[in-house]
Amino acid sequence: MLLTSLLRRHLLGMGLTASALSTAPAAKGAIRYRQLWVSADGVTHIDEHECGKLETKDFTSTGGDAALPESAQYVRAFSDSDDFALTGLVVTQQVGENPWHFCPSPQFVVTLKGSWYIRTSDGKTTTFKPGDVLYQDNSAEHPLAKLGARGQAPSGAQHWSGANGGPCNQLVLGVKPKIFPASKPGTW
Repeated sequence: MLLTSLLRRHLLGMGLTASALSTAPAAKGAIRYRQLWVSADGVTHIDEHECGKLETKDFTSTGGDAALPESAQYVRAFSDSDDFALTGLVVTQQVGENPWHFCPSPQFVVTLKGSWYIRTSDGKTTTFKPGDVLYQDNSAEHPLAKLGARGQAPSGAQHWSGANGGPCNQLVLGVKPKIFPASKPGTW
């Protein structure tokens, strides 16, 4: 809910609608995301994780009572944490194929509308739909990026991505993690 709330505020502040975010019911107290990570051999993988350290509290401007079920929200304020700092916010539209590459910097990618996929160098393909969140830190600065061919990729720490069946709108939040690269997948 925190990521969705933050994204809605950013989207509305940029004059965009948040209607593209998924309206499917979420599990109470659980925020799921996928992480593209690099194993010790330089091969990329994607796993699904749950955002930890959520607190039940009021996160509204009305000062509601977080103890009441109807006003409680599960919140993880990354802005107050030592996990990472926000370095950029970009809206992008993916329309085609992006052959083997690194991400530009550690980032969260939120699918707003349309669908896209990532093929990791372990040979697996993961599809992202509206509302899906991805974290990746497989940038060219990743220590394993200097390795030669790994899995299906021509270099370590790379992935392939592309749009599925038409344009895909995405919100990208660049971050500077305290620990780079992530010591293990699912660290939040």
